[in-house]
Amino acid sequence: MSILTGINRTSEPSSGSLILVNDLYRAMPDTHTICLGRRPVNQEWKAAFDHLIPLSTTKRPQGPGFDGYVDELTQEVGALIEQLRPDAIHAQNIGFALSLAFSRTASTIPIVSIAHGPEVMAAERNATEHAVMLEVVAASAAIVTPTSVLADHIDRLTERRFTDRIAVIPWGIRLGDAQVRDQPSIGTGPLSLVHAGRLDDNKSTITAVEALALTDQPHCLTVIGNGPLRGHLEQRAVELGLRDRVHFERHLPRAELWSRLPSYDAFVFTTRGSTLLSPA
Repeated sequence: MSILTGINRTSEPSSGSLILVNDLYRAMPDTHTICLGRRPVNQEWKAAFDHLIPLSTTKRPQGPGFDGYVDELTQEVGALIEQLRPDAIHAQNIGFALSLAFSRTASTIPIVSIAHGPEVMAAERNATEHAVMLEVVAASAAIVTPTSVLADHIDRLTERRFTDRIAVIPWGIRLGDAQVRDQPSIGTGPLSLVHAGRLDDNKSTITAVEALALTDQPHCLTVIGNGPLRGHLEQRAVELGLRDRVHFERHLPRAELWSRLPSYDAFVFTTRGSTLLSPA
């Protein structure tokens, strides 16, 4: 079976959605998988796919040029589909331009749309994003979500017209891969905290940094990850007098990250719109 998929970002494991895609297709060795992405291409991540094709259409995801961008992307994707003729298409992020291009060019090829969360939150705030989601969902044979909460948001945003197409498949980790402490921490001093994730507005890492300045205790925070807001976060830590208490490290491969986590006292999880991602 041949599957065409893709995420319209640089092809490296820099965010949860990209890591999920990497895991999913590594676990499907009997499936021929072709992934559309963006340069640069991380060679280790590329190993999850039989073929990785960088998109050439200049990305213009927001603003007045969006319609023209989608038209150009649709032409490129349409030509690739005609050439590749996959058995199925997996549209990652149901409100993104690449998924819209898939929906306009798939013809009789079935589409399975996979919701990751941020695009659903965007559809709640923005009419253009909402319209994109509606078109992609309408073109899909199935829509997969990780939680019932996210499924209900999609169902509501699409006016419950596609309820029978929505399937909830939880995304988790193998517990055998997780690292734990041999003994729990019993110290009473300052905490060693860690935050790991893509450094963008949606992850709201700024909340973790600013919260550290509100306590009288000299807790320390390690921020692990890459993203467009790293410079701003580093500057904010300096402005708050936290230069020596907030430490920034690059994105780590998951196995290396898990091996590091037991050395911290607590994991700090911050995100915007988190009610979409976990049960109430």
